[in-house]
Amino acid sequence: MVHGHARGLGWPLLSTREPWARGAPVGYVLGPGGRRRAVLRAPVDLGHTGILGATGSGKSTTLKALARALARQGASVVILDWEGEHTDTADEALEPSELRASLLGAPDPREAAEALESLLAVLGESYQLSPLMHILLAKTLSTTRRRIHTVLRALEERAESVPARDVRNSIYALQRRLQALRPVLEFLKSGPGKKLDPAEPRPSRVYAVDLSGLPPRSRSLYAHAVAAHLQQHRRPGQDPLLYLAVEEAHNTTAPATPMEQLLLEARKKNTRLILVASHPAPHIHNLHTIIAHRQPGTEPAHRLAEQLAPRPEARTELATLLLNPQRTGSSKNSRSKTSTSRNHNTRLEAQSPAQSDAANIH
Repeated sequence: MVHGHARGLGWPLLSTREPWARGAPVGYVLGPGGRRRAVLRAPVDLGHTGILGATGSGKSTTLKALARALARQGASVVILDWEGEHTDTADEALEPSELRASLLGAPDPREAAEALESLLAVLGESYQLSPLMHILLAKTLSTTRRRIHTVLRALEERAESVPARDVRNSIYALQRRLQALRPVLEFLKSGPGKKLDPAEPRPSRVYAVDLSGLPPRSRSLYAHAVAAHLQQHRRPGQDPLLYLAVEEAHNTTAPATPMEQLLLEARKKNTRLILVASHPAPHIHNLHTIIAHRQPGTEPAHRLAEQLAPRPEARTELATLLLNPQRTGSSKNSRSKTSTSRNHNTRLEAQSPAQSDAANIH
């Protein structure tokens, strides 16, 4: 199903008219007249978008179709590709080292402070630092953060100078975590060999950054680094529309992280997020468009239904639909599923994987 705010688009978000060539086929509209094949039109601005559903429900196929539709209308789409599923269909496939997403070396003092804050948030989220580790890292990074080996050496010197065993143990534990940053920070540095600045992609193109070769924690770190880079370098009101698509987004939208900050503030910089996740994200209220596939269980289905259904009496029926998208009902049931709220939200039946596989852009 699709749930979207149509304000500001100038035409319907959903269309049941052929031809479909300028949109992404996504499913069927449910209404008093039965089911009609529908297409998601993505000509200008969908706002922040969520693609939510269980593993194997067709989220990646929907993302491919949506990215193509957006690019065809002039937007740039950068996909942080968790499992390497989009490299064959993107206009350009990139390795992590080919994307400039530096958090380090900001020359301006204010930018340096913002970069340090972003880096601390990224490390704290990705490496589950204790409060003491966070304090120790903040003190160390505030004085030396150009190279990871200088940070590690500074931590070692700090460990040798403190008598408290618990502090020393925390420093050693922090050092072990930071050792894993060596290869990751190589990806994040500016320098030769960078093919794309994500803040300045070419319009009408889909880029896929293959993160499948990185450990899971490093993928989250990389996603946060890209988000922080966009926050620092996108120019309000000047840059063309950019969509950053993040797979496994439930791993990257924790509070006080660069990804959360981008979600809350990106509109002013003409940047939109497409969050692909297996269950409703904490920031679902910040999403303007939601494409819901089959949900992984009763609890997430009911939680999502509470967010989407305009009337309480429709939520149970909607939750059932989210658990079993292929379920068909009487026209009476269909009418209850399509009642619209005051802000003219529209609902579509969720796709099965088979339907999603057939939803490629023509």
